[in-house]
Amino acid sequence: MIKQLLSKLPRKSSKSSANRDHGGNHAANSNASIGSRGSNGKFANSNSSSVAANNSAPDASQNLGNKIHQGVNSKLNGDLGFSQYEGLPGFKDVPSSEKQNLFIRKLNLCCVVFDFTEPMKNLKEKEIKRQTLQDLVEYVTSVSGKFSETAVQEVMKMVSANLFRTFTPQPRENKVVDGVDLEEDEPSMDSAWPHLQIVYELFLRFVSSSETDAKLAKRYIDQSFILKLLDLFDSEDPREREYLKTILHRIYGKFMVHRPFIRKAINSIFYQFIFETEKYNGIAELLEILGSIINGFALPLKEEHKMFLVRAMIPLHKPRCLAMYHQPLSYCIAQFVEKDCKLADTVIRGLLKYWPIANSSKEVMFLNELEEVLEATQPPEFQRCMVPLFQQLARCLNSSHFQVAERALFLWNNDPIENLIRQNRKVILPIILPALEKNVGSHWNQAVRSLTLNDLDHELFNECLLKFHEDEKKEVEIRARREATWRRLEEIAATAAASDATAAAPCKALICSAAVMIKQILGRLPKKPSKSSENREFGGPSVAPSSSSSKSTSDFQSNRPGTSNNSSPPGPDSAPLLGYSHGMKPTQVLNPKLNGSSVPTPYEALPGFRDVPNSEKQNLFIRKLNSCCVLFDFTEPTRDLKEKDIKRQALLELVDYFTSANGKFTETVMQEVIKMVSVNLFRPLTPQPRENKLSEAFDLEEEEPMMEPAWPHLQIVYEFFLRFVASPETDAKLAKRYVDHAFVLKLLDLFDSEDPREREYLKTILHRIYGKFMVHRPFIRKAINNIFFRFIFEAEKHNGIAELLEVLGSIINGLALPLKEEHKLFLVRALIPLHKPRCLPMYHQQLSYCIAQFVEKDCKLTDTVIRGLLKYWPITSSSKEVMFLSELEEVLEATQPAEFQRCMAPLFRQVAHCLSSSHFQVAERALYLWNNDHIENLIRQNSKVILPIIFPALEKNGRNHWNQVVQSLTVNVRKIFADSDPELFEECLRQFQENEAKAEEIKTKQEATWKRLEEIAATKAASSEAVLVPHATPSSTSSS
Repeated sequence: MIKQLLSKLPRKSSKSSANRDHGGNHAANSNASIGSRGSNGKFANSNSSSVAANNSAPDASQNLGNKIHQGVNSKLNGDLGFSQYEGLPGFKDVPSSEKQNLFIRKLNLCCVVFDFTEPMKNLKEKEIKRQTLQDLVEYVTSVSGKFSETAVQEVMKMVSANLFRTFTPQPRENKVVDGVDLEEDEPSMDSAWPHLQIVYELFLRFVSSSETDAKLAKRYIDQSFILKLLDLFDSEDPREREYLKTILHRIYGKFMVHRPFIRKAINSIFYQFIFETEKYNGIAELLEILGSIINGFALPLKEEHKMFLVRAMIPLHKPRCLAMYHQPLSYCIAQFVEKDCKLADTVIRGLLKYWPIANSSKEVMFLNELEEVLEATQPPEFQRCMVPLFQQLARCLNSSHFQVAERALFLWNNDPIENLIRQNRKVILPIILPALEKNVGSHWNQAVRSLTLNDLDHELFNECLLKFHEDEKKEVEIRARREATWRRLEEIAATAAASDATAAAPCKALICSAAVMIKQILGRLPKKPSKSSENREFGGPSVAPSSSSSKSTSDFQSNRPGTSNNSSPPGPDSAPLLGYSHGMKPTQVLNPKLNGSSVPTPYEALPGFRDVPNSEKQNLFIRKLNSCCVLFDFTEPTRDLKEKDIKRQALLELVDYFTSANGKFTETVMQEVIKMVSVNLFRPLTPQPRENKLSEAFDLEEEEPMMEPAWPHLQIVYEFFLRFVASPETDAKLAKRYVDHAFVLKLLDLFDSEDPREREYLKTILHRIYGKFMVHRPFIRKAINNIFFRFIFEAEKHNGIAELLEVLGSIINGLALPLKEEHKLFLVRALIPLHKPRCLPMYHQQLSYCIAQFVEKDCKLTDTVIRGLLKYWPITSSSKEVMFLSELEEVLEATQPAEFQRCMAPLFRQVAHCLSSSHFQVAERALYLWNNDHIENLIRQNSKVILPIIFPALEKNGRNHWNQVVQSLTVNVRKIFADSDPELFEECLRQFQENEAKAEEIKTKQEATWKRLEEIAATKAASSEAVLVPHATPSSTSSS
C-alpha cells in the first residue's frame, strides 16, 4: 500500500530539467535593500543614455532574439584560447563617426565568458573585459540619439551570453525540514560577480533609457528572453536577485505588451513552488515586484486578478519556508483587500484554511497579516467570516505559547478592529468568553493573564460570564449525580455477591434491569464536551480595547507587537529643562558648559567599544552618553576643534553600538539616552527676521533658509534618537516614562527650526513616536492642533507647518471609521482655517492631501469642506485661486451625488466668478474641471441647476475673453452642455439674450436720463440759474 501511495507522488525532476526550468534550487534569502539600485540611485542619469544611429539595420524577424546566442557557446567557461583577446581603443580616441562601430565591437568582445572558479586564470583578459564593460556603461550613459536595431541586437546578444547560464545550487536537502533555517545560512555568492554586476548595470540603463524604443526593443526582449530572465531569480546570490528585481520592474513598465505574459509567468513559478518543489530563491523579490503591480491595478479588478489572488497568493502561505517571503506576501494581500474590500472574506477564509497547527512562529506571522487585512475590512465583509475567524482566534488566545496569545490579544489595540468587534460583540464574546475565563485562571504567563483581564462591554460581558458560570454549575451537578448513581450500582453489586446462591439469579436480573434503566436515563442527559472540543469551539481569551489611536505604521510592527495595557503611567512631575519624569535628575554640571562657555580641559576621548570587555560595554556606553552632554559653540568655527571632533566620533560610536546591541535596553540606559538627546536638541531657536516678508508670502519660499551651525553634531544626535525610537529593543512601556508629554511638547517646538534638514528628522521621529507610543497619540494630535491654532489666529509665523501636515496625513489615513467627533472638529476648526494665512503656498500640497483624506474617509464631510473653501476663497490673489481650484477638484473626485447637491449652488456661483476671471490661469484652471470624468458626470446629473448659474460667464468668455486658450476651452464646455441637453441649453441661451436685451434697455434709459440732465444743467448754466435736480429723476432712472 505504501508503494502505491509513493508511486502517486510527483517525482523529483532531473537536475538538467530543474536547471532549465528554474535555473537552480531553493537557497537562502537575503534582505538586501531594494534601494541599492532604485530609480534615484547610481543610474539616475540613464534617461540621457542612447546610441546615435542614422543608418537603419536590416529588418529582423520576430524570433531573431532567439538566435543571439549563436557563435558564443564556443567561448564559454574560458575554453577559447585568449592569445588574441586584447583591449580595444577608448571612445575618446576615435572620431564620432566611428564610435558606433567601436561600441558594437566592444559588445562582441564582451560576449566572451571567463571561468571565475579558478581565480588566477586569465587575469589580464578578465581585467580587459571589466574595463571594456565599464567603457560601454559610460558610453551608453553619455551618448545621445535613439538606439539603432543593430545596437539593440548586439546589446541583447552580449547580455544573454553573460547572464543566461546554468546554476550550481548549494546542497540543501537537509535544510528544507525546517524552512526558517534557510534564512540563517550563508548565501552562495557568484564568483563571476565582478563582470556580472557591470553587465546588469549596462542592461538596466539600456532598459531604463528614454532613448530605447520599446517597439523596436520588444523584438529582442521577447517572451523567450523574459522566461530566461525569470529563471535567473533562482540565483543563490542576493545581489543578482536585487538587480533582476529592478530590471524586471522596468521591463514591466516599459513594454506594456508583455505585462499579461509576465504576470502569467510569475504565476507559473508560484504554482511550481507551492505544489512541486518548495525550493526557490527569488519568491520574495518576485512578490516585491507584484506589490507594485497590484498597486497599479485598475478598478474594478478583473476576474483574472481575483483568481491570481485565490489560486497563487493565498496558497503561498502553505510552504514551510514562509518566513523568508512573508513580509512582501502580506503587503500584496493587503493591497488586494484595499483595492476591493469584498475580497476580505475570501482572504480571511484562505488564511484560516492554511493556518499553522504546530508552528508558533508562523502563527504570529499569520496574526500580523490578519491585522493588516482586518484594518481594510468593512463591516459587511467582517460579519460574513467573523464566526470561524474568532473560533480560530480563540484557540490563539488560549495558546500555551505566550507570543501567540499575546499577539492575538493585541488585536484589540487596533481601533478599526476594535470597532468591528464592538459592533458585533453579541456574536463574538460568547465564542471567546470560555477561553477568557480559563486564561485568567490558569495561563502560566503573567502578561497574558493581565491582558485577558480587560473586558469589552460590561453589561454583555457580565451576561456571558453569568451564563458561563451557570453552565459550569450544571456540569458539576451532572457529574455529582453520575457519581452517586455509579456508587449505588456498586453497592447493589456488592450486596448481590454476598447473598445465597438461590437469590443470585433474581438479584442479577434486578441489577441488569436497573443498569439498563440507569443507562437510558444517563443517555438522555447532556454530555460534558471534551477538552479538544472546547478548544476547537472557543479556544482562548479576549482583550479589552486599547485607548490608542487607529493605525500603527508598518515600520513599527514586529513579531511581538505593541505594549500591554498594564504598564505604569508616566509620573505627574517632569523636570523643567529636559522633560524627565519619574524622578530623573539631570546633572547640574552641564549648565556652565552650554553654548560653548568654558569647555573643561579634561574633555578627552574615551576608549572604543572594541577595546573593552563585554561586561564593561554598557558602563562605557553610559560614560560616552554623559560626555556627549557637553555642548560647543559653533558660531565660532575655529574654536575647540579637537573637542568637537572627539564628540563627533563619540556620537558616531554610540550610533554604531546602538545599532548592533542585542537585548532590551535597561531603564538606566533609557534615562541617560533621553538626557543626552534633550541636552543637545532642546535649545532656544534664533529665527530669521521676517517681518517685512509677510506682505508677499511667496518670498518665504524663495528665501535661503538659515542653516543650523551645530548641524555636524545635531545630525548624529537625531540619527541616534531615531534609531532609539525605531528599535524593537526599546520597550515602549518603559520608555514612555521618559518620552513623556513634556518631552513631546519640546520636540514639537523644534519644528519651528529654520533648518529644513532638522525638520525632516523631526518629522520622521514624531511619526515613529506616534506609532510606538500609543498612549501619547491623543496628546500629540491635540498638541499639533494647538500649534495650528496659534499659527492661524495669532502669529502666522511657523516653519514646520508643512512637516506637521505630512505627519497628520498618515495619521488621518489610519483613522478608524466611523470618524470620531474629535476628528471632525479638528477638520473644521484647524485644517479648513489653514487656508486663511497668506503663506498658504508653503504648505498647500500637504494640506490638500489631509483634506482629501477626510473626504475619502467620510463622504458626508464634502459639504462641510466645500463650504469651508468658499468661506476662505481668495479675492485678490490669483495664484491662491488656482491652488483652491486644484484642491476643489480633488475633493469633488471623492464626492457622492447626494453631498454634491447640497453645495452645488454656492459652489458654482464661485466657479462662475473664476470662469469670468481676467487672469487666464484662473479661468483656464476652472474650465479644466470638465476634463475630470467624475466631476463632469456630477455636473451632467445636475445640469438644470448648474447651467443657468454659469451660462452667462460661459457666453461672455466665449465672446470677449482676451486669451485664446480660455476661449477654445469655453467652446468645448458649451458643446458638452449643448450635446447633453439641447433644450436646456437653448432655454438658457434665450434667457441670457432676454437678460442682455433688458440690460441694454436699462443702460440706454440711464444714458438718456443723464443726457437730459446734462442738457438741463447746460441750459440753467447759460441763464445763470441754479440747477435743481428733482428727487423723482434718479428714482425713475433706477426703477427703469
